[in-house]
Amino acid sequence: MDNNKTIATNVDSFEPSLWNYIGQYKSKYALISMVDQIHNDRIEKRNPEYPVVLLSGCQGGGRRTLARALHSSIGNLEFREAALILGTSEDHTPFFQTATEYTTLYIPNFDKISSIVAGALVHIIRDKCLHKTFPSQEAEIIPYKNRLIILSTDPNPIVHPDVLKYVGIRCELGGYSLEHIRMIIRQRIAYLGWDASQETVKLISENSENNPGKAVKLLQQTYVIARSEDRDINITHAKKALVLIS
Repeated sequence: MDNNKTIATNVDSFEPSLWNYIGQYKSKYALISMVDQIHNDRIEKRNPEYPVVLLSGCQGGGRRTLARALHSSIGNLEFREAALILGTSEDHTPFFQTATEYTTLYIPNFDKISSIVAGALVHIIRDKCLHKTFPSQEAEIIPYKNRLIILSTDPNPIVHPDVLKYVGIRCELGGYSLEHIRMIIRQRIAYLGWDASQETVKLISENSENNPGKAVKLLQQTYVIARSEDRDINITHAKKALVLIS
């Protein structure tokens, strides 16, 4: 099995491969081993044991892209992302209960979710069971294992010890250089069939704070301004975009 091809993101998506995100070699090889083991377990008709994966890094740094790349490399069928329901008083049980062993559960901003959901996750991760205790339902304990759970946080998060000690793989997402940002912008422009000068790419990159998310947002705003004038993208449009976004 070619591990690089197995885990890397699709080149046609023009997203950096996950190797650009992993700042530690140990994390990279741990991910490779995990993917290989899960595939082997499935081939041998064994129930795979997924370790909890914790991704930490700045906003726009590629946590979601890395999570999706890992999801695809394992061959899971459903990528389920926890959104607003995990920060409200609504019943969170269906989100977890209906997941199968082919579901990837992605929990963004894990350090900011509600205490109720955090407690549910502790039980899932520590006890391998889901406590169904929402007021409108009867109390019930549901066996819960063999699910890929990916937690995502900002750098240096405060994570509950009962969760952290059960994390099998932790990836500190590395930062981006200015050249990385320029490469991402050039790739996005080429993929969308746009035309922009090197000066425009340089201006957007230098004002992105080395954040891919902000760089792409600046590029999109620059394109909107250029389209409103029915002209090709130029540095004047980028300067206007900077004023609007800042």
